[in-house]
Amino acid sequence: MQSQLLLKDTISRLKAKYCRVIDEKNWTEFASLIIERPRLQFFGSDGFLQNEFRSTAEFVDATRGLIEGAQTAHQVHNAEIEVVADDEVKAVWSIEDLIVYPRGVHRISTMNAFGHSHETWRLVDGVWRLTDLALRRTILIIKTWEDTGTVN
Repeated sequence: MQSQLLLKDTISRLKAKYCRVIDEKNWTEFASLIIERPRLQFFGSDGFLQNEFRSTAEFVDATRGLIEGAQTAHQVHNAEIEVVADDEVKAVWSIEDLIVYPRGVHRISTMNAFGHSHETWRLVDGVWRLTDLALRRTILIIKTWEDTGTVN
């Protein structure tokens, strides 16, 4: 059994990789971090469920469609990691993401969100993978090109 400290470090590194590969738009690597049939839920700052995915392929396609061509920055902070069992870890992360669209791609120029990601990671066939995620936004700021003029 891996020590709890090493296991927490492993999960932290995987979550950092998750953020990096989204920003790099490395969809193959992104998909490899998630089990094939996950439960991924995304809640708005009003607390209502906005999206839910039960397929990694659908989630990756939706994410690609949302941010393709945009500049992005996904960051996580303040990890709360609990080792539940040798093959299960629960984590809560403070999150911030920023999406900046080029003019002409969307009516939206920027999206900036804050909140918390509640996750379960499980050891599947010797590899740690994300199985459950509930992203609960506390703040969502959306600006249109009409609001901002230009974005640098």
